[in-house]
Amino acid sequence: MLRKQLPDKHIRAIVVNDGSDSNIAGESMERLEETARDLLLLSYPINKGKGFAIRTGVQHSLASVIVYTDIDFPYTTESMIQVILPVIQREADVTLAIRNETYYSQLPPGRRWMSKILRAVNRSVLRLHTSDTQGGLKAFSRDVRETFLQTQINRYLFDLEFVYLISKKRELRIRMIEADLREGIRMSPVRLQIILRESLNFLKVLIKR
Repeated sequence: MLRKQLPDKHIRAIVVNDGSDSNIAGESMERLEETARDLLLLSYPINKGKGFAIRTGVQHSLASVIVYTDIDFPYTTESMIQVILPVIQREADVTLAIRNETYYSQLPPGRRWMSKILRAVNRSVLRLHTSDTQGGLKAFSRDVRETFLQTQINRYLFDLEFVYLISKKRELRIRMIEADLREGIRMSPVRLQIILRESLNFLKVLIKR
């Protein structure tokens, strides 16, 4: 996958098991093995949330370019390359995957409307570089690593917190890249408990303004 597209780059994958007692799906592991020459698997016994897991992975990376996404690699290889290359080529310090209508067509109605509402609030209240903070695929240079590690939200809105922090740094070159989903990706609905919890996390970001 990525190794074939970037043959001159050393790619190391860091996989974080966020307290799951289930084995990582075979297909996902095969994709990881195709992606990287090196694979570091980190694990801890208690589920702490996606934000905590991604920070754990970033803490273990000193790469010149850091990329994070989900275990199912929801985006096409072409989209991942488009997100990564500007940072590799030093044309951007941070790149953010922006979800297109193909992505939204795969979302359950409740999740789609929640995403649209969050984007509207991001645009009108937080005035971020992009209203779409939850794309789930981002790349940044080593110089941005410490800013990422300043995030404190342990669940899904750590992405929003990260975009908020980098939006405050005017010296950073931030680029948005429209990304396409892979075929066969299906999104699960969002439970009410998650909506309530993330509403509190949004307030935490809002208080930082």
